[in-house]
Amino acid sequence: MLPGLYAFIFLCMLMILLKKKRNVSFVFVYFLSSSLYYFHAFGGSLFWGEINQGFLRPYPIDIATYGVLFINLFLAFFACIFEKERYLWNNKKPYFTESFIMKLFFLGVLLFSLYISAKYNIFSRIYFNKGELLAARDSLASYYKFLASFAFVYIWTTRGIRFSLFWKAVASFPLLTTFALGHRSFLIISLCCVLFNYIYLGCLKNNYSQTIAQYLIRHLRLVLIIVVLIFTTFIVKGITTALFSKNYDLVSSRLSSTDYYSRTILMSEPNTILGNLNAIVASDYRAEKSSYRTLWAYFFPLLTKRFEEAIGYESFTSRYQADLFGTSHRAGTYLGEAYAEGGYFVLALIVTILLVVLVFLRKLYCRCRCNITQTTLLLIAIDSAFYIHRNGMSFQFTRIRDYLYIGVFLLFFTILLSGKKRIYF
Repeated sequence: MLPGLYAFIFLCMLMILLKKKRNVSFVFVYFLSSSLYYFHAFGGSLFWGEINQGFLRPYPIDIATYGVLFINLFLAFFACIFEKERYLWNNKKPYFTESFIMKLFFLGVLLFSLYISAKYNIFSRIYFNKGELLAARDSLASYYKFLASFAFVYIWTTRGIRFSLFWKAVASFPLLTTFALGHRSFLIISLCCVLFNYIYLGCLKNNYSQTIAQYLIRHLRLVLIIVVLIFTTFIVKGITTALFSKNYDLVSSRLSSTDYYSRTILMSEPNTILGNLNAIVASDYRAEKSSYRTLWAYFFPLLTKRFEEAIGYESFTSRYQADLFGTSHRAGTYLGEAYAEGGYFVLALIVTILLVVLVFLRKLYCRCRCNITQTTLLLIAIDSAFYIHRNGMSFQFTRIRDYLYIGVFLLFFTILLSGKKRIYF
């Protein structure tokens, strides 16, 4: 009964929002991402097994977990309903030296990507092991991914500056190497940023004269691109190793099997994320120490681990993985973390705070006049609205920190070299 009720309520909410809202927002992205990351709740079952195994063992989602999902769903829906939509068109005013600074940035990131590619033999290796790549990476490789995302999003969303196809290729190539390093998320989030900006501007150009539903109906090609992107994201995980090892027969056999697609979707990342949440809620797991008290430490790059060692702190994600699964290879869950901090009340409080922050970020995004600021806000907001479901709050803070530092650094030098007395963001 609960799976059907959850699906019915979600579909009703989605239809209302599509017919009511006249432009996209970060809260709306959060609403949609919740349905994607917890789509197993529509069927009522999670699964044990492996993609390559012929049999997957289902097990039910706990009733208490549906309580968490309903709270999250209703809060996101009402945030979308009560969020004010204002027509605001801000033409971007590039700084005099902005184009020059960003071209230097693109070249620097490109050289960095070539160094990373050579160091980890990304394009010459004949096998792919994500665990091995993650274990071998250093701090530079970790920060590199954020630089690549920033370059890509900036060049495909900037206004007031025209970049040639050459510079677009220079800024886009590094993001492909992050995918080769085993990180799909940075490519997906960057594409989501570009799509969000494109749809937002498209709705603005129509003077809010149509709803999102009407806009999507008139842009069916865009809808098809989004569907293909989501579908590809799900299925590529099961063939990545075979592609790197050039085992094209295996790739062909899997892609030609209908069972492969069903198993891949059932055992995809949402199955793991909701499985983590379900394990925490079903066992009524509680955090011994509040993970929120040490979030400030994650705003200091390169010093986070030293802070953790100094105060004897271990992240919530590491603790619950060890306690409930005896491993360290499962993703985080910010909803599960909030529940472990204080049950449904703290969960509702944390989700509400996040939604308020997303509303505030949208206001800044709508009013900003600088392309660097726009890119920074896009990456922080889309990452926090979309990717946060599979992260703990501490890890999410590190991602926000990295995007913020890159944007502040570029903006500082752009303003400094432009010599303008009037500063705008």
